[in-house]
Amino acid sequence: MLVRPEIVERVARQGALLDSTQAADVDDRIDRAVGVGLDRGRQRVGAAGIEEVGEWQEPLVGDAAVRIEADDASEVGPLMPQLRSPVDFVEHMAVGPAIMAAGVLWLTRVPATSSAWDLQPGNPASWPPSSGYLLDFLPAAILFGLGIAITVAPLTTALMVSVPENRAGLGSAVNNAISRVGPQLAGALIFVAITGAFYADLSNRAPGIDTSSPEIRREISPLNRPDLSVSPTLVAAAGEASTDSFHIAMGLAAGLLLAGAVVNGLGIRDRQTQPVTEASEAFA
Repeated sequence: MLVRPEIVERVARQGALLDSTQAADVDDRIDRAVGVGLDRGRQRVGAAGIEEVGEWQEPLVGDAAVRIEADDASEVGPLMPQLRSPVDFVEHMAVGPAIMAAGVLWLTRVPATSSAWDLQPGNPASWPPSSGYLLDFLPAAILFGLGIAITVAPLTTALMVSVPENRAGLGSAVNNAISRVGPQLAGALIFVAITGAFYADLSNRAPGIDTSSPEIRREISPLNRPDLSVSPTLVAAAGEASTDSFHIAMGLAAGLLLAGAVVNGLGIRDRQTQPVTEASEAFA
């Protein structure tokens, strides 16, 4: 075979696209590395395998051509880009949300007495972070940031690799729309849970107040400082109720992230694997 079998299988399996700039760059490097004259036997590598089409070989990835010199294909192989399929990203899209969930779960331990970091740029004495920030919020932020960094780029890449070439624009549009709308819908759902839990908890901590009253709801709202007219006892009760409802919200968010990790880990499949395996065996 003139082209290394692993290159044939990789290109055929993933059906990924090289843009024109990538193709030109790889083509130039290959020509320089092996000093080819493009008058040798050529082959076309597509989803169905290898097709003899003329005097020089041209593995195609979508519409992009990369020329490979027949006698020195082993030298060319390392220059080929690492074309991948959605399955190759499963570990990223399963581990990433799980790490994010760990960060969010860390927030379920934040106490109502956690000290705030009152940073004032003009006051150097306020620059050192508080113990509450360092212990209660910084670890969660680091874990969440690490998880989302692992997830986002592979998510977009896996989506675009899995979409047929002629529907790449539609796939990108759907991905963009979901990424814009999804967080708002999830946030609204979680805040419904926060509100219900907050007023139920507040009524238990401060018997005798009508938590369904518009006036009470205007003066005391979840995750906010109560109005100055509210009594200190009720302020303390509202603080505890807000903390409890925040813990519930973070627990729900962590559950959604873990569910996403499970769905990604079990649900992502490469539908092209079987046909490509048969094709690669036929041309081996």
